[in-house]
Amino acid sequence: MDRYKVGSGTLSLIMERYHAGGIPIEELQMMPPKEVELLFYPKKNIKKKDIPLPDFQYYYDRIHAPNSRVNISYCWLDYKEHIVSQENIPGYKEIAENIYENSEVYPVAYVTSQYLSEEDYNTLEFPYNQTAFLDFAVVKTEVPVPDGRNSFNQRYRK
Repeated sequence: MDRYKVGSGTLSLIMERYHAGGIPIEELQMMPPKEVELLFYPKKNIKKKDIPLPDFQYYYDRIHAPNSRVNISYCWLDYKEHIVSQENIPGYKEIAENIYENSEVYPVAYVTSQYLSEEDYNTLEFPYNQTAFLDFAVVKTEVPVPDGRNSFNQRYRK
């Protein structure tokens, strides 16, 4: 079947809206085109979540607390991952009373001292080239570690 260069995501969205509408195809065929268009492409963005604004005072107090190591980036990720609300938040799962979590929030950065140079990675054979990702980040060039050790060579090149 020819899809007329329409992506699978678009097709899925249209089919989702078709099934949610519950209108049989025969009835859709009799409707004016503009009305059908509004059913599938409403003026209001129905994907947008009505997420409450963060409690700015709470995050201000956390950042400015004595000996606090919390920064604005941490607060933003915390807010995006966990929301306190009296109402159900679409896309979030309630994990405790009035606390909702979005498990699809990922960290902005990843930091590790366990690294493997791309050159060393390319010498590994299957399945070791796959399991290396469990312990190491692959970097373009070998970076000297302050204590002079390369953790990959220490573990695997003995």
